[in-house]
Amino acid sequence: MKKFLNLVAAALALTVAVSCGSTGAGDTSETGGNDQPPKTNKTMFDSAWKPASLTDNGEDVNQYHIVISSSAGAATKNAASELSKYIGLATGEALEVITDDIEESDLEIVIGKTTREISDGVDTEKLGEEGYEVKNIGKKLLIAASDSRGALYGVYSYLEALGYRYYSSEVEKIPEASQVFVAEDVDISRQPVFEYRDALYYALWGDDNKKLDLNVKWGVNSSYVRADLANKAKYGGARGYIGGNKYLVHTIKHLLPFSTYGNEHRDWYCDRSLNNDFPKNNDYVQLCYTNYDSRETLYRQAVALIKAYPNSNILSISQNDAQYYCQCENCLKSYEEYGYSGTMLLYLNDIAERIKKDYPYVIIDTLSYGFTEDLPKKGVVPADNICIRLCTSMCPFHTDDEGCEKLKLQEKRIEDWSEICDNLYIWCYPIAWSDQYAAWPNYDALFYDNRFYADHNVKGVYTEGFPNDDPEFGNMKAYLMAKILKDPYMSIDEYHYHMNDFLEGYYGEGYEYIKKYIALIYDKVMERIEKWGDLNTKPTPATNLIFEYDEQKKEFVHDWVDKCNEYWDMAEDLADGDQIDRVKKSRLHWTYIELYNTFDTLYENAAAVRDLDTMNELEARNEKLHGEILKYNCIKMYPENSISRNVTWEESPTRWWH
Repeated sequence: MKKFLNLVAAALALTVAVSCGSTGAGDTSETGGNDQPPKTNKTMFDSAWKPASLTDNGEDVNQYHIVISSSAGAATKNAASELSKYIGLATGEALEVITDDIEESDLEIVIGKTTREISDGVDTEKLGEEGYEVKNIGKKLLIAASDSRGALYGVYSYLEALGYRYYSSEVEKIPEASQVFVAEDVDISRQPVFEYRDALYYALWGDDNKKLDLNVKWGVNSSYVRADLANKAKYGGARGYIGGNKYLVHTIKHLLPFSTYGNEHRDWYCDRSLNNDFPKNNDYVQLCYTNYDSRETLYRQAVALIKAYPNSNILSISQNDAQYYCQCENCLKSYEEYGYSGTMLLYLNDIAERIKKDYPYVIIDTLSYGFTEDLPKKGVVPADNICIRLCTSMCPFHTDDEGCEKLKLQEKRIEDWSEICDNLYIWCYPIAWSDQYAAWPNYDALFYDNRFYADHNVKGVYTEGFPNDDPEFGNMKAYLMAKILKDPYMSIDEYHYHMNDFLEGYYGEGYEYIKKYIALIYDKVMERIEKWGDLNTKPTPATNLIFEYDEQKKEFVHDWVDKCNEYWDMAEDLADGDQIDRVKKSRLHWTYIELYNTFDTLYENAAAVRDLDTMNELEARNEKLHGEILKYNCIKMYPENSISRNVTWEESPTRWWH
């Protein structure tokens, strides 16, 4: 099994060394190869990676034209417009976009397939929807891509190589005019490792135009909750689930709803007589997978959906979200012979084969989840157009399976399924599932997990983040996840570079103190794990950190808590303009954690001796915290519970939820 770094803290606390890597402009296809994640000394692994510097070819960039084909589609036109716009934001002068039926000049930036000689010899069809090549030939620059999102990816890649950054839909870094030029020597290329990439965090959620643009800039290509990525031609298409948002997963309740077919065809569904927990809610009724009489109706429903959604290519036919299963006589025999997942696949393979004949571009997606986690038996394998979406909760903090049975178990599941499945997707949960305010510094585990997926035949990753605004560095986690999905073979040094770069660009001069805070919190989470055992994905702010209390002195051992507050104070003091609000917003989760764990005890102690000053101070901190939670609209826990607008300052934050 692979091993690599076991600790994020030291890397976060150290400043990035200034030296150039050998991987091009930070976005090439050769950022780490298929090597194993490297072992590293946890006290020595500060990032020495820097994007390779590009050299100005000496020509005034504002003398260039951007050239596209006279028959270019919407995506290529959008790519040209974006390049022109961003160059103009730096230099004050947007570049003119012309078509290839206009006379050629010496200074041109060519996007896509054109009649220009520079386009000769580039097989844009081979690049597919997402591949691109950026290279210079003499004074000219070519961004080669098919007329799809690959053209946009190529443009954003070149801009990033010049120093542009897209930290969020509202925060970007625009270089100085002197840093924006056509490079003398550049060679950047990419073909994606993962064909499906979804970093489903609030930062990327929804059809807001700025968020849609950000998805493309970050290389996220899933149309789930972003239908316009597929519907608006200017984005160059997307990978999407047929049927829209409600058909992402657990789709039997929509394809064969019990409420529609159950009265006439009770035998299509889970045997009620052997399941005392048969749900009253029809949405959770499972199929009987050995009753093949339902397959024809399911097939017809599937085909109707495929015809209704021609812009999507993945059809989920997946079990409902309930952990019981049919226990009729036939199913019990089938489980014994073929396993639970084998029984399900024997049912689905026939439907998949029929769909393949008329719709060869459609992938049938089903789950390895709950009772279907284990491999099928007796040689049953998925049809070649079936995708197994394996739901996994990797260990959020360990990156060495020798020290973590949970990680070892999940790795084994992925390894086993990858041996028998040509289309393997991952559904992962990189969040503190039950409470977005809990500290969850799982940054290096994100890196490790996605490298592991790439090494084991995984073709797509769905990352289930928080759909609401997450104060615990949600925007940075979305940014880093998108970077890894775009290139899971980047080096760990490059990954840490991106983390440092984001912190500095998003929070400003005080980012070093935020790094120190993250490092300290990581240490404290690991101390808690070493003392009490592993964490699951449903912690509270009281279960993943240890707040030690001295009963004799009636006080908390506060050294590390005071240090955290000191780091945040310094980050706030050094922030400027809008950065101040970003720092304050991210600080919310820490202040909440501190008061969640200490308020009741400190307030009761003060009340017992009528220490009004301490009581007033604690109430004032509560009032300030609650006011800022409302100001920054971080009112969700996940997603069922919200912070009440009507609380009393004598109450701990533990009682603010409803």
